[in-house]
Amino acid sequence: LAAKDEVLLLSVGVHNCTDVGLVVPAPPDKPGWIVLRSPFQQQCSLVLRRLDGSWDLKARYQVTRPATLRSEVSIASDCLGDLSPGDEVLILDLSLDDGNEDKPRLRAQVSVIRTELIGWISPETYSGDRLLDPVNLLGPEIVKIHRRSLNGNKSPRAVIGQKISGIGGGKANKNGSNSRPQRSCVPGEVVPWETGGRYRVLEDLTVRDRPEMTSTEIFKIPAGTVATVMDIQIAECTYLGWCPCALVSTEGRPNGWVRCAAKDGHDLIDIRDQLEFEKVQQRIRQSQQQQEAAVAEEPEAEASAVMSNPSHGETGSHASRCSPAVMEQAGQEEFMEKMDALEDDREDRLVQDTSVMEDRDPLCSSCTCGSNRG
Repeated sequence: LAAKDEVLLLSVGVHNCTDVGLVVPAPPDKPGWIVLRSPFQQQCSLVLRRLDGSWDLKARYQVTRPATLRSEVSIASDCLGDLSPGDEVLILDLSLDDGNEDKPRLRAQVSVIRTELIGWISPETYSGDRLLDPVNLLGPEIVKIHRRSLNGNKSPRAVIGQKISGIGGGKANKNGSNSRPQRSCVPGEVVPWETGGRYRVLEDLTVRDRPEMTSTEIFKIPAGTVATVMDIQIAECTYLGWCPCALVSTEGRPNGWVRCAAKDGHDLIDIRDQLEFEKVQQRIRQSQQQQEAAVAEEPEAEASAVMSNPSHGETGSHASRCSPAVMEQAGQEEFMEKMDALEDDREDRLVQDTSVMEDRDPLCSSCTCGSNRG
């Protein structure tokens, strides 16, 4: 690498008291590890500054070109589906696919907002063409995008996240543009903002002491502020008929009520939850716990089956092929046969004992001499 070369810092580590970093330079240079700082080099070899086009963990991006979602980091792994321009994804992890040593690829593990599928994609091609727009939709730049949409700007970035299909993200028009601001408050559909979620305010908002539009104003929240939703209520609105209002909490300010939609219905608060990464991680943990519980239950289920069927494993036996009712009837018949045999044996013993008694003298029944027989 030469001075002033730009690289993507993918990972950092320590080796023999030396700080090292895995970097991805611009093609055709290959990714690799470099020394960041060592006992003999106190100054870091990189200027750690975020540059335009960087990819961030926990960030949400829009797909700009068709991409393939795969099950593993390798581009040769199973295909889970295809992503289309306008889809939005949340980056969970970054890695490299070095299966092809001549062309290692930067890979990103993502959660697809529209389908909640989790898999791996390439955020950019080997030649450097981006498959994702590098604008983080959870960042403050979403406010600029929102303002351009209000002004009717036709640029592709002005429409990121517009006209969602369903709650939580969707597709733009075929040409990738839609100048209209986003309208998420649709009669008969679920309000997209959730209690406990954290959302970015898109415009300066008036905070009131109650949900009603005519209640007392308390203060203003500037655009770009991230607010935590404590409650959601529906209030009557002269312009819309009804309007969702949120009780929000912001740092250093008292709680208060704000409108979620403007007079013409466009969103005043972005619907993308800043806690989406934590929610996805929670879903992953729950899924893993369910899988582990299912695996743990298998031996118990097999043991229970063996206990309920003692003849299990008697290959070719009649009992292993019979139903429980047949087995019970056969057991009863076998028991009665044994009882009959015992009764017959008892009768034979009684007859033999009687004949012996007949051979003895009644007056000498306590001995076996037999001398008094007549």
